[in-house]
Amino acid sequence: MDGSCNIVVVVFLWLLTLSNVDLCICRTSYKVQCLPSERDALLKMKSHLSDPSNRLASWSLHANCCSWASVVWHNITGHVLELHLTTPPPSQFNGDLFYGTLMFGGQVHSSLLDLKHLDYLDLSNNDFGGMHIPGFLGSMTSLTYLNLSNAGFGGSIPLQFWNLSNLIYLDLGSNHLEGSIPHQIGKLSNLQYLALGGNEFNGSIPHQIGNFSNLQYLDLGDNQFSGRTPHQIGNLSNLINLHLGFVENLQWIAALSSLQHLELSSLNLSNTFDWFQVLHSLPSLRELHLLECDFNHHFEPSIINFSSLAVLHLSDSYFHTSLIPNWVFQLKRLVHLQLNNNSFQGPIPVGIQNLTLLQHLDLSDNQFNSYIPDWLYSFSHLKSLILSQNYLVGTISMNVGNLTSLVTLDLHENYLEGSIPISVGNLCNLKKLDISDMKCNQQISQILKILLARCVSHALEIFHMSGSQLSGHLIDQIGLFKNLIALDLSSNSIQGPIPNSLGNLASLKYLDLFSNSIKGALPSSFGNLTSLMSLTLNRNQLEGNPFEILGLLCKLIFLILEHNLFQGVVKEAHLVNFTRLQILSVERNQLTLKVDPNWNPSFQLLEVLALASSNSGPHFPSWIQSLKYLSHLDISDNNICDSIPTWLWGMVGNLDYLNLSHNHIEGELSNMLINTFSEGAVDLNSNKLHGQLPYVSQNTEYLDLSSNWFSGSITRFLCHKQEETGLLFLNLASNNLSGKVPDCWARWPYLEVVNLGNNHFTGILHTSMSSLPWLKMLNLRNNTFSGNFLSFLKNRRDIVCLDLGENQFSGMIPSWVGQSLSSLKILVLRSNKFFGPIPYQICDLSVLQILDLADNELTGHLPKCINHLSAMLVINNSLESHISFDLVSSDLWVVEPLLLKERVYDYSSNLGLVTSIDFSNNRLSGEIPTELPGLKGLHFLNLSNNDFIGKIPQNIGNMESLETMDFSRNHLTGEIPPSMSKLSFLSMLNLSHNNLTGKIPTGTQIQSFEASSFVGNYDLCGPPLNNSCSSNSSSSKEEEVPHVKGINWFFVSMAFGFIVGFWIVVGPLLYSSSWRYAYFQFIDRMWYKLQYSSYR
Repeated sequence: MDGSCNIVVVVFLWLLTLSNVDLCICRTSYKVQCLPSERDALLKMKSHLSDPSNRLASWSLHANCCSWASVVWHNITGHVLELHLTTPPPSQFNGDLFYGTLMFGGQVHSSLLDLKHLDYLDLSNNDFGGMHIPGFLGSMTSLTYLNLSNAGFGGSIPLQFWNLSNLIYLDLGSNHLEGSIPHQIGKLSNLQYLALGGNEFNGSIPHQIGNFSNLQYLDLGDNQFSGRTPHQIGNLSNLINLHLGFVENLQWIAALSSLQHLELSSLNLSNTFDWFQVLHSLPSLRELHLLECDFNHHFEPSIINFSSLAVLHLSDSYFHTSLIPNWVFQLKRLVHLQLNNNSFQGPIPVGIQNLTLLQHLDLSDNQFNSYIPDWLYSFSHLKSLILSQNYLVGTISMNVGNLTSLVTLDLHENYLEGSIPISVGNLCNLKKLDISDMKCNQQISQILKILLARCVSHALEIFHMSGSQLSGHLIDQIGLFKNLIALDLSSNSIQGPIPNSLGNLASLKYLDLFSNSIKGALPSSFGNLTSLMSLTLNRNQLEGNPFEILGLLCKLIFLILEHNLFQGVVKEAHLVNFTRLQILSVERNQLTLKVDPNWNPSFQLLEVLALASSNSGPHFPSWIQSLKYLSHLDISDNNICDSIPTWLWGMVGNLDYLNLSHNHIEGELSNMLINTFSEGAVDLNSNKLHGQLPYVSQNTEYLDLSSNWFSGSITRFLCHKQEETGLLFLNLASNNLSGKVPDCWARWPYLEVVNLGNNHFTGILHTSMSSLPWLKMLNLRNNTFSGNFLSFLKNRRDIVCLDLGENQFSGMIPSWVGQSLSSLKILVLRSNKFFGPIPYQICDLSVLQILDLADNELTGHLPKCINHLSAMLVINNSLESHISFDLVSSDLWVVEPLLLKERVYDYSSNLGLVTSIDFSNNRLSGEIPTELPGLKGLHFLNLSNNDFIGKIPQNIGNMESLETMDFSRNHLTGEIPPSMSKLSFLSMLNLSHNNLTGKIPTGTQIQSFEASSFVGNYDLCGPPLNNSCSSNSSSSKEEEVPHVKGINWFFVSMAFGFIVGFWIVVGPLLYSSSWRYAYFQFIDRMWYKLQYSSYR
């Protein structure tokens, strides 16, 4: 912008100044006192306002009215002239997190009517919770300025408003106002500023607006108006700034000769070509904003002569092409070009080179996929370069140092890589640097030294480099960035302690070191960061008691310390200065919170309290009931041995998250209604709650009552009302619930997750579960359900997890499972009565990670197409495919234990990495398919207790991810393949009770298993078995050769010996008669002696 200022710009600058200070102005000396009636009126108004930050603390009977914040008094009469009760806009770094604690709310009281001379009222940027604009404001005819924008008002504009004939400035924008705008608006003939945009107004725009001859600013955009825009608006000859939504005809705009700023949204320009000529005729137009429009990609104007156009903003639009229109590059006087979120693709176009006067370039949130072109670094006037959220590749060139005017450089969320060039140190005017998500792979110390080498450290205010593969240690020189306001180095691999010099950053308001490997205690200098508003240190390895240092930081609003190694006792004195705290999360540390049960904490503005694993038991912390703004409460795993107090159920209606899980909470909830705030979550799992299930309201989206002692039927729970509920997640697992599941599922149409596992349910599930169109997970494990495979699941392509294990389901597994359930990642049918073959269509489940068909009566061969299970073919080293559901703003992991040979593996934190196949304890036969080793990404494989024959596939060693393998109790033959020794991750192996032969392959991994892994294979030898292959080698060789010839020489020699002996004795008897006579005489004598001796 150059020096051609207008009255609107001056007013804006003045308002911006007022919005950031607390006004307290008396236009006289303190001798003139404010009028008691008006003082009382203001005090009454204050009593009806909610003021969470206590911004109106100065409004007191004991204070001089002239010291009251946000009030302007007359310098002679003492009358109240102006009320500035706006809330400053949020800051650019995480400001939205803090905004709610600053806003006024409550009620605008009629005591304002007693301020007879009030001519200026600003209630903008507050939250009045949808209340209607008070009609009495229309009686305050002295008003010339009224700003109610972005204040949470609803309803329609009160009819009394049209009595405010003295109004010059009226802003009702960005509320929830509805209805039509009556023609009586024409009575406000003195208006110079009218803003009604960002509401839900309908009907037609009254043509009387065209009679406002003094109007300079008009905003009617982002509403639901119908019909044509009245051409009378073209009569507004003094109009400087115009915002409109849908417009059918633009011809009347040509008459607005004074127009300097034009914003049009939601226009269909795809079938017209005259719009450009109309805009071309506006001689004073400096800014053109066309948002969410539909352009014709064939449109190429022949003449471009916008002599004054300096700002062009084309965002969120549809161009029917992936290229930036060429006519944009002919606007050579452009200073500001913003083209974000238009789905532009390809390289950054060279046509931008023509725009040599550019100071601001924003191409963010598109699909540009090239290198950053070198010519872009020649724009010496460029002050802001925003290329974030694209697909840019390559490195940042050394030529970036030529952009010496640069104030903002934002390249985050691209695919850039390489080191940060040292020439970045030349950017002496740089205030914001965001190169997050870059594959930098550099030491953080190197980057800090680059920024410190010359002059960047003098101006830099915002530095974001999260997720950039940084390593190394923070250096002491970090304390030299004196003007730094925001520092984000989260999601890196930074190690070592936090340097003491960090405490020198007196201007620091936002610090995020989340998810690194930072160790040690917080330095004592942290107490010097008195400007700090947001501190995020979670998921590191920090130690000590942080509150002994952080307790001095009285401006903290956002404090997250969870998942560290902090230890020690947190006392009331440590927390007394946290009066502005809005979010406090210290869960998963080793801290112990010790406060008085009747403690009244100073952080009364707190909205989020996360104290999981903070040892605050055994009694329920009653001090929580004083936190009136609380919306998120997590006191899980705190050793609470108490019942849920009555006052907590009164708070639940304001909570959107309540977690009391993993305690020892007792009591009965059978008559309780769990009624959270809209889209709320309640987690009471792993306690000792008993009796029947409680009721649940329509507002609750997430309910976990698992691992308690609830008992009885669930009929009352499921069927007690007929209207629909909004529940998405229902977990009733691991209780003592019993009986049949009633046919009431139509009342729960939004359910995505249903877990009824580990109970005592019986019978056949009703087909009314087909009325759950969004179902993604169904867990019925360990009940007594019966019947065939659930037919209502057919064509449920959104099902991700199906667990029917440990029931009495029977019949054949239908072939449509592989075709209809195409999104399945987990399929568990173990311990049922399914029979028949495994359908080959199951191979079509391309994303399947866990397949468990164990303990059934399945027969037939393994499908040879098993290598079509794509998710098991590749090694997955990321969590991109994790199995989760995005509910209540957090990823809720689906925890499925894997049962492998009586060992349970719980992969609750990285289930996306796990792949498993279990076909054990069936009657499967045939050979193990040679295609099976193609599953290189498989972690667990169990084929035990079947009738498999043949050899183990020779290329079994290709399954390099295997952690457990069980082929025991089959009829496998042959040698163990040598390639098995390559399975370096194998932690459990069982080949026992087969007919395997030969030597066990040598390898560090295989020899580490016990002999029990190989027993029952009588021809196996070698470690870890005791029978050595070398000691049996000679005998085995002697036995092997004759066995091959079919002759056993041992029996041959026996027969030969018998024959020789026989003829040596009998032969001579046959040859000589005298020998025969002597032989038989000898026999007779011997027989006689034996008989004689027996008689004696």
